[in-house]
Amino acid sequence: MDDLLYASTKSGRIDAFDLTSPTITRNIISDEIDYGGGHHRKHFYLVQGPGGGLLEVGWKAELVDAGYEELICKTKKILLHKIDVAAKRLVKINGLHDHVLFLGHSQPQCLSAEEYPQLKANCVYFTDGGKYNWKYKNLPRDIGVLNLENDTTEEIVSPLWCSWPSPIWITPSLTAMNLSLYK
Repeated sequence: MDDLLYASTKSGRIDAFDLTSPTITRNIISDEIDYGGGHHRKHFYLVQGPGGGLLEVGWKAELVDAGYEELICKTKKILLHKIDVAAKRLVKINGLHDHVLFLGHSQPQCLSAEEYPQLKANCVYFTDGGKYNWKYKNLPRDIGVLNLENDTTEEIVSPLWCSWPSPIWITPSLTAMNLSLYK
């Protein structure tokens, strides 16, 4: 974005790399973020948000007893910060208003709910993208829709055939699908 490559570390620090100059430079945009304890999984995503700005998305989950001597991760909260690149700081925001966010093992995306009226505005559609899903193929997946206004989660029940590999969100291309009809 804007001729810069943005990267987020596991702990939430954001770096910007200028790849246009003869010497690649790195600027630290924000330091590591402490979202507090008591949560197991903390993912960080960088997403182009509404109006073209850059968002950092923090995903918090906690371990829950699955009832058969296994613990599973359940999403509890999504934290949003707008990245103020000029000031090199993060500004907490409370929601996406008329937008929707997709998170998971695939690329995160922010879409306009107005353009996709079948989606719920100010919500995050998520699917667990954990790197250990191959090890726990028979455990239920953490797939759902989190309402950013009140942090309630609506679980999307994963079908039996969806237990492995990790589910991903797919963005279909209607243009490509229409072209295939003419071959």
